[in-house]
Amino acid sequence: MIGRLSGLAFLGSTFVVGLLFGSAIWVFARAMERWSFFKDRRDDINRLGDELISRLRHGDFDGADFVLTQSPSIEAASVRPGLDWLDGGPDAVEAAIDAQRVGIRRELEQSLLPIGIIGRQAPWFGLLGLMISLVDTIRSLDDEQTKSTMSALFHGVSIGLIPACAGLIVGIATSITHEILVEKIRYIDAGVAILTKRLLAFLSFKNHLAREFGLSANGHDSGAIPETEIDDEVDRRRPVSMAEMD
Repeated sequence: MIGRLSGLAFLGSTFVVGLLFGSAIWVFARAMERWSFFKDRRDDINRLGDELISRLRHGDFDGADFVLTQSPSIEAASVRPGLDWLDGGPDAVEAAIDAQRVGIRRELEQSLLPIGIIGRQAPWFGLLGLMISLVDTIRSLDDEQTKSTMSALFHGVSIGLIPACAGLIVGIATSITHEILVEKIRYIDAGVAILTKRLLAFLSFKNHLAREFGLSANGHDSGAIPETEIDDEVDRRRPVSMAEMD
């Protein structure tokens, strides 16, 4: 009887352990792919911001667009659509960047959704394996064979603890991995905010100079401050999607 009970418990536990093991392999592969994706798109945001503002101060809008185009960073792809709306002032630029940023962030977070689900559910699958072992063991217990009964029960519990422990390990490791990747998205979001604030500060400063020196809103009246002159002829380019970046 003990052999039969052990076989039933072992079968259920093996299935759950196999499921957890396969999930762990998938999570590891997915995490490496995401980590490589983020690594290939790293850039010095402070340097990028300096170059962007420097080009804009000198009225080189093609150069500013080129700076953002050449950067592999997600931050640059998020801010670039704002250049198409410089004529509309800070509010229009901010709205354009926000729309692009939200779209990119949604794509990034959706790519991490399966990892988060596995991290939250793995412990429950481990508990399921333990329950399967206990149910299979208790269902077949023979009340008349106390010694054999206790042996079978303890053996079933010991087998059931294997998927329970595996579920906890996979769940903890996956949850940590998920949080690291989510934190990376927050870091990127902060980089977008930095570039956006600097761009808006430039536009606000430009508008202040325009009012102070009696320039037109687009700065065509004058060579008093040519380094901040705004050109109406800004190339109109469509936003960059995450699929194009891949």
